[in-house]
Order: sequence, then C-alpha cells, then structure tokens
Amino acid sequence: MRIALIDNSEDLKNQTRDEGCVCSDCYIKKGSVYDKKFCVLNHALICSNIIKKYTYDNVNIIARKVFESDNLQCSLKKLIKELKWCEKNDIQIINLSLGSIVPRDFEQLNSICKKLYNKGIIVVAGISNNKHITMPACSKYSIGVEVDESLKNDSYYWNRDSNVFSASGVHNLRIDENYNFTTPAYSSFAVPMITAKVVNIVKENSDTEMATVINELRKRTKRKQENKNVLISHCKIEIPIIRVVGNKQIAKNLTRLFRKKNYNVLYDGGSMETKNIFNIYNTYGCDMIIICGNGNGMTIKEDICVEVDKNTIKIIAKDEKKSKALFFFKSIRVYMYLKKF
Repeated sequence: MRIALIDNSEDLKNQTRDEGCVCSDCYIKKGSVYDKKFCVLNHALICSNIIKKYTYDNVNIIARKVFESDNLQCSLKKLIKELKWCEKNDIQIINLSLGSIVPRDFEQLNSICKKLYNKGIIVVAGISNNKHITMPACSKYSIGVEVDESLKNDSYYWNRDSNVFSASGVHNLRIDENYNFTTPAYSSFAVPMITAKVVNIVKENSDTEMATVINELRKRTKRKQENKNVLISHCKIEIPIIRVVGNKQIAKNLTRLFRKKNYNVLYDGGSMETKNIFNIYNTYGCDMIIICGNGNGMTIKEDICVEVDKNTIKIIAKDEKKSKALFFFKSIRVYMYLKKF
C-alpha cells in the first residue's frame, strides 16, 4: 500500500530541518524535564511516526514536499500539482495536514478531489485549527479531520451527517532511547492518526471505496457520536446572490471582475452543497456569491439572475430591496454594455 504524505519535506530519516523551527510549542521530555531547545523537528517525520504508531503493519509512506517556505506556506498551484502526482503514481491514500480557507480556491480543490475519489484514492485532510471551512477537508470527496483538544492518543468521533471526524492531536512519540516527544493538540497531528485508521480498514477489507471506509470509521468510534456538525448552519444570507444560467465562462468572468475591484466573491461552479455555502458565508466576510447553473436542487434563491443564450443576455433583478443587490445589478449591466466578455 502506497501512502502519500504531502507536507514540508521528502526526507523521513532526519529528525531536524536546517530551515528552522516547525513546531515551536511541542515538548521534548528527558526524564521529568521538558526542554524546548529540541523543538526544531521535521513536521513530515512527526506525521509519518504518528501513522506508523497506529497502523498494524509496516506501511510504505512516500513523502512529498509542498511547502515553498519555512513559514509553511503553500501555493494552490503547487498543492494541485502534488495531488495530480498522486493520481498518476498509484497512491492509494493521501495524508494532507493542510488546506485552503480561501473561498476562491475551493472549486479547483473540490474538482481534483473528485478525480481522486473516482479513481478510488482516499484523501484524508485537516480542517484549520480555528475551525474555518477548509478545502479539501470539507469536500464531499474527502475525509475531513478537525482536532478536539479534549481527546488523546487514538480517540476520535464522528460528526453526524458529514465526512468529518473529530480526533486527538496529542500523541506520545518515542524519538530515541532518551527522548519522548508529545505533540500538541493541532489538526495537523490529528490527520495522520485518522490516516492510520483508514490504512487499517483498507487492509482489512481490501476495499478503497471511501463510503466503506467512512462507515467503518463510524462503527469504530471510541466516543459517543455528538449531534453536531461544523459544516451545517441555518442562517439567512444577507449579501447579494447572483446566478448565471447558460454560460459558465460569463460566471467566471464576473467573478474575476469583482475580485479585481477588491470584492470578496464566493464562486460556485455548481458543485458546492447549500450547507457549505451557508457556512462559508458565516465564516468569511463575503461581499457576494456567484452561482453558475440552475443549482441542482439548491435551496438558495438568487437576487440577480443573468440568463444567457446564443443571441441574448438577460439581467433580472429579483430583489431590488437589497441596496447592495441593486448596486451590483447596475455594475453587471454596465459591464455587459461595455462588452468586456
């Protein structure tokens, strides 16, 4: 079984990194004394040790470096490139202790996750430590992991009606005969523990269907399932919602136009579920939502509809009572008039 660990290093042998500190608030215990001067550790190595700690047999972990700087920043382009590499190189499970909280990245990450899902590749990805909506963890094509600070070791539980699990980020790791390492309660250390559980399930069942794996994870939870879901909320969206029907490129162009004018636009190409749009609205200060297509059963109603066919473009303002909606309606009309498409 080939497991991809997309992280900060391709080296799983050296404990330290020359570039600097990765986990500044981790603790190394020597006897009864905690010493912080040993905190410059290889994040990828820590994650691989967590996977090995909780898997039954030896696993083949292939480390891929995705971070481009010492402060653990990664571009969307680089992340998608590594995910495509996994698709082409017979990877069965991907451990991804990172993701994007930027709404404009969501569609591309959801799209690549769907491709991996259709090929039977399981993505286990982390939700941000601040519990923000994070992709690809919140994609329906991946297994999402959020940290629960009250848990330790391999404890976890399932968040109902979702593919998200709450798990422990605290793990005791033996670095060598003198030092024991305890990870802090971070999402990035909760992810590899769930990855290990996924590895065990796949080995036992010889089945990489994500639905099978999720059902088994639910059955094996060590704590009563809590009736909560970080992805579901019920709120009224107060910002303008624009739906474009008949031409996806126009929807993209409108999104690009308003983003250039420094508006925070959430774009949905038709793949996002209503509950995720509600939560992105709750979490971020979006200025508008642009939805492409008829919505596939989506319950969100638009304020402005742009209907496109071969010969005409109709712009319909369905709720001019929203001052912002009326403003954007006029902006779209001017944009069309100037023929910037």
